[in-house]
Amino acid sequence: MTKRLLIACGVAMTFFACKKEDNAATAPSYATKVAVQFNVSNFASQIEPMDGKNVRKAAVSNSKDASLTTVSDLYYVIVGTTPGFHIVKSVHQTSDALDFGVIKDSLDQGSYYIAVTGTAQPFPSETPAGAFPEIFSTRVDFTVGSTPGAPLALTLQRRVGLLEVNVLDATPADEVKVFFSYEATSFDKTRTVAGGDRNTPMPVAAKSATKFSDFILNDLNTPTVTIEYKNRATGATERKFVVTKIKANNKTTVTGTLYSPDNRNEFKVMVNNAWGANPTDTNF
Repeated sequence: MTKRLLIACGVAMTFFACKKEDNAATAPSYATKVAVQFNVSNFASQIEPMDGKNVRKAAVSNSKDASLTTVSDLYYVIVGTTPGFHIVKSVHQTSDALDFGVIKDSLDQGSYYIAVTGTAQPFPSETPAGAFPEIFSTRVDFTVGSTPGAPLALTLQRRVGLLEVNVLDATPADEVKVFFSYEATSFDKTRTVAGGDRNTPMPVAAKSATKFSDFILNDLNTPTVTIEYKNRATGATERKFVVTKIKANNKTTVTGTLYSPDNRNEFKVMVNNAWGANPTDTNF
């Protein structure tokens, strides 16, 4: 019986030793992780040293910059660049979160880039029928070494232009509609680039009978604005085509009349530098 007991104890000890070795083999290696922190403030993000071990800390109250009221949603994507490109982390934050504008985590040593996109409303999952929301974004490379490095500042840039069309002599009875050709079909938040062209013109939202306005994602040198309206004499639908220019972070204004006898169908195109620099005026 003593012999059997010794054998049983030996088996138990062997099982325990194997179990302990298995646990040791699967435990994460904290020594290869380095804590990082990303902050968005005044549309600036930073990678800062963060105390603590390889654990994600609980959300804490964030002193939000006033500019963060411009966006309601932030999308972070961290991409490892060696060996090969691979998404390490993807986070969506909303403005009602206590840690809105802050993400804390720890990463393996290596090369990465972070892509941050901010929008004024939740990002559409599919190509919208109308315009995309106002979009801000940035993409910056960074390296995680054996110890936390110096803070790295990031700045979010506005990625859309603003199109405004003013038909000065229109009335509700004229049933004026405005369309924009070749708007983008998508925005890749991982690469922070717009892609594709829509097959059909995008309707531009009517703000009144005379004013139409929307954000435009596609940066194009010669897009076409189509103004559709009714002929007051015949009731037939007619169209006016205006070649214009869209620039990110700039406002393009198309202004003119359709019915005034002295300057019928004349429009002036102006790129306003209220959002950016280098204004461009086009007369035709």
